[in-house]
Amino acid sequence: MRCGAIGALVVPLAATSACDVPSRPLPAGVEGEPRLRVEVVSPVTNEAFPSGDTVVVVVRGQEDTGRLGGVGFVARRPGPQMPTLDSVVVRFDPVADTVVRFTWALPVSLASNIQIDFYGLAFASAGQGAISKPQHVIVLACTPGAIWC
Repeated sequence: MRCGAIGALVVPLAATSACDVPSRPLPAGVEGEPRLRVEVVSPVTNEAFPSGDTVVVVVRGQEDTGRLGGVGFVARRPGPQMPTLDSVVVRFDPVADTVVRFTWALPVSLASNIQIDFYGLAFASAGQGAISKPQHVIVLACTPGAIWC
């Protein structure tokens, strides 16, 4: 009889606790769209590289609530009809801040005195993205007999 009394209390208590689960608030700043920030740290604007040289591209991505899920960069010639030269993205478990260093070889076939724009990319863990302001660099083609090549 004692077990029956306890059972009579447990069933209604379990039923009400299953229905009355209070919603828990999310931490401050987590609700809504992620606030992504991204910048190309290196190379810097007006830096010059010989064609065929290796460029170190450093990209920093941030998202205050820890939802940054990837960074990358795009290298392209300026202008609407110019093709993208290369792009790369690295995905990872969500973080708040990271810096990634890429190494990219400039194509040997590039003409001298052309500009290449490097854009940083950042991605949130849910797929949202951001793009940085570009860093503009100059490519110089090595001519036969040039001392600086």
